[in-house]
Amino acid sequence: EDNDVYQFWRYVLAALQTASPSLGNAARTMLQGFQPPPIQTILITLLNEIQEHPHHLALVLDDYHLIREAVIHESLAFFLKHCPARLHLVIASRTPLPLALGRLRTRCHLTEITQEDLRLTREEGARFLQQDSRLSLDAETITRLAKQTDGWAAGLNLAALALYKCKDPDSVMAALEGRHAYLTDYFFENVWQEQTPDVQRFLLYTAVLENFNVSLSTAVTQLPHAARILAHLRAINLFLVVLDEERGWYRYHHLFSRALRHLLQQTEPDVIPELHRRAAEWHLAREHTAEGLRHLIAAEEWGRMAAVLENAALPLLRQGKVTRLIAWLQTLPEVVLQENPALMSTYARALMLTGEMKALETWLDNLEKITASRSVQAEVRQIRAVLDGREGETAVSSDYWWESLDAFTLSISHWTQYRMEAGYRAAERAAVAGRAIGNDSIALLAGSNLAFLRACQGDLRGGLQIARRELRLAGLDEREIVDGRAQPNPAAGPLLMSIADVFYERDQLQRSLQYYRCAMSLNEQLGRVDYLMAGHMLIARTLGPLGQAAEAEAMIARGVTLARQSRITFWPPADAEAYQAWIWLHYGDVSRADVWARRAGLHPDDEAMAQRRVPYWAYAELLLARGECEAARRALSRLIAVSPRGTRIEPFAKLLWLYALALDGAGAAEQALTVAYQALLLMEPEGYVRPFLDWRGRSGLLLTRFLAQGIAAPPLTAYTQMLLETMEPPGRPDVRLSRREVEILQLLELGLSNREIARRLVVSPNTVKTHLRNLYRKLEVNGREAAVRKMRGRL
Repeated sequence: EDNDVYQFWRYVLAALQTASPSLGNAARTMLQGFQPPPIQTILITLLNEIQEHPHHLALVLDDYHLIREAVIHESLAFFLKHCPARLHLVIASRTPLPLALGRLRTRCHLTEITQEDLRLTREEGARFLQQDSRLSLDAETITRLAKQTDGWAAGLNLAALALYKCKDPDSVMAALEGRHAYLTDYFFENVWQEQTPDVQRFLLYTAVLENFNVSLSTAVTQLPHAARILAHLRAINLFLVVLDEERGWYRYHHLFSRALRHLLQQTEPDVIPELHRRAAEWHLAREHTAEGLRHLIAAEEWGRMAAVLENAALPLLRQGKVTRLIAWLQTLPEVVLQENPALMSTYARALMLTGEMKALETWLDNLEKITASRSVQAEVRQIRAVLDGREGETAVSSDYWWESLDAFTLSISHWTQYRMEAGYRAAERAAVAGRAIGNDSIALLAGSNLAFLRACQGDLRGGLQIARRELRLAGLDEREIVDGRAQPNPAAGPLLMSIADVFYERDQLQRSLQYYRCAMSLNEQLGRVDYLMAGHMLIARTLGPLGQAAEAEAMIARGVTLARQSRITFWPPADAEAYQAWIWLHYGDVSRADVWARRAGLHPDDEAMAQRRVPYWAYAELLLARGECEAARRALSRLIAVSPRGTRIEPFAKLLWLYALALDGAGAAEQALTVAYQALLLMEPEGYVRPFLDWRGRSGLLLTRFLAQGIAAPPLTAYTQMLLETMEPPGRPDVRLSRREVEILQLLELGLSNREIARRLVVSPNTVKTHLRNLYRKLEVNGREAAVRKMRGRL
């Protein structure tokens, strides 16, 4: 578990609290929760606590080369970037650090000690040995020893230990001839030979354990006095590392542990499986499922492992640990799976929950070949019917738990095939079933489908209400989640994405980005590829208007890579590439979008447009950007005919506005105003802003002409005026704002209330109101949204 990001920071906190027991208590509470908040939220809390600590601290991270997870490297990079000056961080690693250190180097905030720096010269090695009072060596022996160890400090230390124990220094020196392998082999043999048989047995048998305490070591070694041996090893400091002083957990030095395992393999290979079996049963008796399964795998106890997984599968799925369950199931030999129909079905359902359709279909094909089990074959037929959206052929599953998953997957299948209402009904069924059996993961995911489906049909208000209702039904508060004060089920991530979509369409970009980033953190824990891929796309879309093109480019590229690597029903590679081209287009990179369109073989009169709606949406916008308005008109006219309710991901109203722009550009001015009126009628109640800003120039001209007609009802007139004001250049150059007013504007953009702003700035709500009145007066606006719009781009 060292490569788990939350466990890593638990260790860091434990280390810090050895210097100051109360330091990091708030962060520790967050880390100990059942579902910890995003790691950056925890680190911000910890950094603030360190900043307030009265003394300088030194934190040492040893053996960092053992960390392999990129998410840990990213979290440490964030910690380093914001590290208070009173904290000094020391990182020891055998390999170069996978961290960006250039900024620290240029500011002279970094001291790097490399392998060459650590290598002792012969003079330093001689001084090191002369300082050891246990040794009595002549100058020639010291010089030879320093030379043969080639400046390796640990080797010198081991040599000193062996020389101290050995009666014959000449034999030690003879063994040192050659490379370091001789040195390590020789001293290990000497250290080993000096231990009693019981200590040797303890060392060998506990070498199969990553970490151990008295109880576990007793169970594995079956030595009644294991506690006394462990105390002895700690007293003589025999390569033992204390992990948890309070609970008494230890591990061996990694080099020593490997050497012990090598010796065990050489001397008692037949006992190794039994040692792992004992360790597995000890962990399983205490519900340490992960550790128990690790030892069962090492012992190749496949039958016992299958039995454990059969009992643990549903709890793991409820906890959102789908990817871990799949990894364990993949470890089982196929012959063992064939003997367990329940696990074969569970594996299929787990793949279904991840959205990994390519892997799922491969497994279903395999099941049809390898098993004659009627129950498994029935499950295969049921799953295939669900994936194909054949609702009439999908009976209610015999297991109500799976019924909720089937209904959820069916809703996505309908949605993918543009059967929106059928998809909505299936999602409702899944949400109800999920709540009825306490399956929060499916209930939340189905709730996000409900919210997305409403928003994709242009009902932003309805989608927002549904998303917030589903969060409340699960006992979750969106603001607490986004602020890092709550620890939700990872399946809440897509619901936050649906809320972020509404903020984006209303041009509340900072707020939208905050929700998207929080959602992505949860999506990563959830492990569903389709949500991860969608998250990359939507964040990239939001970063563009904020001027963060480089990050947006990287995000969209990762999203397209995910779509190509995994068969995602909802996001086929062609649609992902079209979305990438759309983002290029709105950065002004028309040439790359042109290359995409040529490769995709698109043209405005394609008879097969109904099968390629998302690519043709992007293509129509490309034609508009190139000034080919007549071609754009033809393409959009055909697209509207085959998409009366929009595409899977964009509502009809946005398509209609694009059509109005194309008509206007093609010279059909009167028809353009008529279509614009229809689009505005649909978009005004929902508060759409971004579709107009995406085509600021063309939209401004058409909206100005529409307003000049004077035929719109007051709400539509006010909406049009607001859109035109939003398109004005940001802010007046002569407006001067105080630092506090700028801070309040930034918090307004995040959607915070007066009371929340007051709490953030540690002032009273009345003080916030006073600042707001001053802001409105300076900016000549009458509300918070107007103030944010007017100053966007200057904050």
